[in-house]
Amino acid sequence: KIVVILDSSFSGAIAKGISIISNKEMAFLTSCTSRQYSLENQELGQSIYTNYILEGIETGAASNRDGLITLDRLHEYASNKVK
Repeated sequence: KIVVILDSSFSGAIAKGISIISNKEMAFLTSCTSRQYSLENQELGQSIYTNYILEGIETGAASNRDGLITLDRLHEYASNKVK
């Protein structure tokens, strides 16, 4: 499966406001809705959403009880951290 992470202002516009679009071949994760700005942090050297996506994968904090990281869980983890 191809996973596309769109971490830019108004990125939800591609998915009409939906944060995760997925089918058997491709999935899109968006950092914000079609009306929101994506947040950046100069100290991190990357956006806040991307930072938490990476943190969730690297630390396993985005995993479920079985230790698997699903797209839904990864997006939920990053989005909750950004809020």
